[in-house]
Amino acid sequence: MNLLPQLSFSLRSREFKKYSDIECASMLYEYLFQGLSYRKIDTEILHFNQNDSEGWEKNTRGFQSKGTLAFLGITKEHKGLFKEQKLSDVLIAINKNPQWQEIYDILVQIQYQKDEDKNLLVFNEDDNRYTVGEYEYITHRRKGQDYFRQAVLSAYEGKCCMTGMKINSLLEAAHIKPWNKSDNDHEKINPKNGLCLNVLHHKAFDQGYITIDTHYKIIVSDKLKENPIDKMTKEFIIKLDGEKILLPQRYTPNKEFIEYHNDVIFIL
Repeated sequence: MNLLPQLSFSLRSREFKKYSDIECASMLYEYLFQGLSYRKIDTEILHFNQNDSEGWEKNTRGFQSKGTLAFLGITKEHKGLFKEQKLSDVLIAINKNPQWQEIYDILVQIQYQKDEDKNLLVFNEDDNRYTVGEYEYITHRRKGQDYFRQAVLSAYEGKCCMTGMKINSLLEAAHIKPWNKSDNDHEKINPKNGLCLNVLHHKAFDQGYITIDTHYKIIVSDKLKENPIDKMTKEFIIKLDGEKILLPQRYTPNKEFIEYHNDVIFIL
């Protein structure tokens, strides 16, 4: 990829603050990858139309997307910059450039929606195990899980947040609020609902034997402490009680998810 152009940041944050990360990611994607105009983004992505109470003329001049993107440093120079490129390839490139870090943090949240993964399940009409709908569901779920793992492990720089272990094959992205209890895709694949843990601590976390508090300190369940414990378990888990986890570069764990784990999953 050629040298990335400089960003030119606007100090006006009014429009940017109105929209969620997913909406901002969609604006960035359509402008940088598809080359859509500000006006089209306002109408096709943000869904402003003639019936909006603020007025047709005001809302369809592209002011909303232009203001949002300008705050992130994106100007007309960047329109269509990444046309015909895969989002995953662009993310690798911009993650190496500190000036583009906020754009990386936003765009990575829609990677699983935009990039085709050739290793995902492909529907086979001769396979009677699943219906078309079930294949679509499984594929969508796998995309989300792959994105979640990649985002969480990257945020923690490939280290277990409790032990510092760096063996990639033994690291997993643990959900703080479990996948099957999360309300929607945004909770399920939200990197702020994740911790990078080794397989043993992941299992203990999922079963409620350990948790973290809202100050990011590890709490070990009394149930585990009271049971006869072998030396290895004592060394590897019990001694962590009260220690602070290694915090990620980005996607600091959301305290609402932590409180859910404390109240619902953790064994007192």
